[in-house]
Amino acid sequence: MHKVTNYLRKVTAKICVAMTLLPTWFGPVISAALLVYIAFFTKIWPLLTIYLIWIYTVDKNTCDEGGRSNTWLRKFYCFPRGLNYFPMEFINVAKTPLHPAMNYLFCCFPHGIMPLGVAGAFLTNYGGFDECFPNHIRIVTTLRHLFLIPFYREYLLSSGQCSASESSLSYILGHPEGGKIVALAVGGAEEAFYAKSGNYYVVLRNRKGFVKVALKNGSPLVPVISFGLIDVYDQISNSHFRRFQNWLKSITGVALVFPIGCGFFQDWFGILPKSKPITTLVGDPIEVARIENPTQEQIEHLHSRFVKELVKLFNDHKWSYIPNANNVQLIIV
Repeated sequence: MHKVTNYLRKVTAKICVAMTLLPTWFGPVISAALLVYIAFFTKIWPLLTIYLIWIYTVDKNTCDEGGRSNTWLRKFYCFPRGLNYFPMEFINVAKTPLHPAMNYLFCCFPHGIMPLGVAGAFLTNYGGFDECFPNHIRIVTTLRHLFLIPFYREYLLSSGQCSASESSLSYILGHPEGGKIVALAVGGAEEAFYAKSGNYYVVLRNRKGFVKVALKNGSPLVPVISFGLIDVYDQISNSHFRRFQNWLKSITGVALVFPIGCGFFQDWFGILPKSKPITTLVGDPIEVARIENPTQEQIEHLHSRFVKELVKLFNDHKWSYIPNANNVQLIIV
């Protein structure tokens, strides 16, 4: 009886996880289907027309101007019983506290097949963000073109997300009263190609736009590592498929991967993430002087400092969260 009870609890937890991840998996497709249905099979298409005009004119720049979040939806996104399935932890290991009157750019690695580290740590208060940083408001950034999708954009905005464009980052980091934390997955979807158990690969070598934005706004950079994230999914990968992935991404910007997780009733295959712990660590902020027009040399210098701090954060703490950590490295690509 005890085994049956535990099994039912695990299945229930998986259902909760699926409910939480459903918008991420199928949000754009569901939105497109709803758009077609309203336009061609209902009598409220005039309202749809007004909505489309509104989102592409009056409201088109909201995603670049801090967005708008809904407290209730953010709580729903963190359905406790579902996310306990991982579990997730959020730990501030920095020795230097954040200044309440400053804005910070949290640079998060790795992205993973799904950015569950960023979502669990910053979209929700599941791990205890508000207790770690009570004087700051968290904002998560994602691709701007997602905000062009009717209906789906409302979910993104309501859950506390906004565009990862340069203008969007500068708008938030330039907030004169401070108190903002922007979470940015610097490596982006390209890191999904490397998301499988083993070494931690981060796409950072040629990613320097975030450094330029930080310099222009004088915003400290904060390295963030999510241990365990690469273990929640495996993926199909070989040299021929990888060439196709790179070609498709160069054309569409989409990082196509075939994740291998677990199912609702078994743990060896499916689209659900595996039940593995994810621990997100926040390192010390790197102070940045405000330079309105930074030179390439200044950008390179700050980028080098950030890489060193990120590697240090990883190496200092990997022993606590990675089995056989001696054989696991952080590799910059």
